[in-house]
Amino acid sequence: MPGNPQPESLVFDFNGLQIMDYSCADELVARTAIEMQNRLYGDRFLLLSNMDDTLAENVTVALKQRGLVLYHLHPQSKDNPQLLGDLRPYLESALKMVNEARELTARDLADAEGLAINTASNRLTELAKSGLAYRRSESFAAGGKQYCYQSILPVSFM
Repeated sequence: MPGNPQPESLVFDFNGLQIMDYSCADELVARTAIEMQNRLYGDRFLLLSNMDDTLAENVTVALKQRGLVLYHLHPQSKDNPQLLGDLRPYLESALKMVNEARELTARDLADAEGLAINTASNRLTELAKSGLAYRRSESFAAGGKQYCYQSILPVSFM
């Protein structure tokens, strides 16, 4: 599992941008996030970078209006990475485990959190559908398959 390539990301870098209102945030960020979740660009993920507090606030409102959540990476921030939008609280620990392990299965999550396997699988599937984790299928020579969930964050932000 550890030798798998890092999922590809599209990074919107807001370095130097000073003004962006809600409608721009909605059209640029939220709309692109929806297209990425619908896999219009394949298995790629959207990350945001270098936003000041005002920009992050407008983007957060746009994301919340559409029930979306994205990572904001800021090299100078202590709170890195930061989630913008709404993430259900029960998914936060699953996402933290994916990011810390870099890759895990539903069985890994179920064992670590004391969850039923179907509950762990549902949580990881929801993270993948929301664009916060990459899901890939692994087949076994003896038959059968399992899904592995991989962090979309660059290693430098972990």
